[in-house]
Amino acid sequence: MPPHWFIFGSIGVVPLTIEEPKNTEIGDGREGSLEFGGSYILKDNMTLSMSVKSQSREFDYDTAPDQTHDVGGLLFRYNYTFR
Repeated sequence: MPPHWFIFGSIGVVPLTIEEPKNTEIGDGREGSLEFGGSYILKDNMTLSMSVKSQSREFDYDTAPDQTHDVGGLLFRYNYTFR
């Protein structure tokens, strides 16, 4: 059986273009995400995981006030692999 514990993480940044329904560009923005956590292997096909995740979005409009949206949380997961 593999080691019982492992850690993981992910990071991502995505540039955005804000468009009206008629494909007219009205601004730009950014989206970012960061996650860090660990998993414990119970059996070959079962794991328990816990992680902390944070996401942020920034919208820079050409003709309207800018917006920022932040969200984060603590995640718990149970994974089972069917064979």
